[in-house]
Formats: sequence, C-alpha cells, structure tokens
Amino acid sequence: DVLDDATLIESLRYDLADAQADRDYERAVFDDEDDPDDATGLIDPADMPPEIQAAVRRQMDAYEQAWVDESIPALGGATPREALDDPTRRDDLFRLLDQMEQHDAALSEAKRALGMRPARLRELLGL
Repeated sequence: DVLDDATLIESLRYDLADAQADRDYERAVFDDEDDPDDATGLIDPADMPPEIQAAVRRQMDAYEQAWVDESIPALGGATPREALDDPTRRDDLFRLLDQMEQHDAALSEAKRALGMRPARLRELLGL
C-alpha cells in the first residue's frame, strides 16, 4: 500500500456546529462565494497523485462497508441495516440516502469519485 510507511502526526476533531460557524464566519469576512463544489473544504481530488487517489478510494470502500453496520444518529441510532428492517425507520433511511445523492449532485465528478457512493450503499443494503 502507498501509505504503509505513513505516520500519524496529529489528529484533530471538530464539533460540526463549530466547523460550520467557522465556515460561515470566513465566508462573511472574506466574501467567499457559496460554491457547492467547494463546500467540503477538501483538497480537489483531481490535484492528488493517482496513488493517493487509489488509497483514498480503498479507505472509502472500507468505510462504506462499515457504514451500513454503524449506529447513525440520523436514523435514531439504528444502523442502516437495522433501519431497513424496521418499518418505523425505513423511510428515514431512504430519505438519508436520497439526501446523500442530492449532495453528491452538487459536487464535481472528482470529489464524487472519492466520496461515499449512495448507489454502493444501496447495493450493500440489498436495495
């Protein structure tokens, strides 16, 4: 693997509300346009070397595989598999997947290629 020799130097975690407030402040101060393609604040995948793109894709593949069995707050703490089997949560799961697809539609093809893929999540759930 490309990243076998990598060493984690620092790990930072941010509260989502704080990160959104920081983004809103920067937009207000610097008059940044509300570009949906730049909404993630991430490096453009098209600027990454191919081996890094491949490593990111492998990581996202593993994350997608794990996601379907993780507790998701938007699903009331149920996993996507549990929500699919629960008539009271099933519509929430479908709405969440639909929202993910809508979000992806606003991103560049390069960013969509390395992010979570709602179609793959549906496939993993047998939909």
